[in-house]
Amino acid sequence: MTKTTSKGFEIARIRIRIFAFLINFLVFWLIGMSIGYFYGKPTESAGFHLEGLPALAMFACSFVIWPISEGLTGKSIGKWFFNIEILTDDSESISLGQSFARFFIGLLDYVFLVGLIIAYNDKQNKRLGDLVAKTVVVKCKKDE
Repeated sequence: MTKTTSKGFEIARIRIRIFAFLINFLVFWLIGMSIGYFYGKPTESAGFHLEGLPALAMFACSFVIWPISEGLTGKSIGKWFFNIEILTDDSESISLGQSFARFFIGLLDYVFLVGLIIAYNDKQNKRLGDLVAKTVVVKCKKDE
């Protein structure tokens, strides 16, 4: 059975949302490793220690990959790849404020997989960040 919003948008499946997140994380990791390789100090655990501008660049990168891109376009790189987007509960474009709320509450979602448990039990597959920001992740319409 396909889940839909009140305006007929098909709700994105949880596994697609997970794959989209993993793509975003992979992009973030690749950027981090590149910056670390050129500007960081190698650590014993095969990583890099960043300070100053390189660390600030990684901090800014996390905001560009997630809340800024999602707030401006409704999509991140991973969501674009899987043709899903974030809308308000009223099926409108989300604001930057809602996107940042999703992002910061999302930090709680990843603790003990709280977001996954909540999404699995929610009829619109909403994680805690979606519930707080009043958003829903849907499949893009065919004509987009």
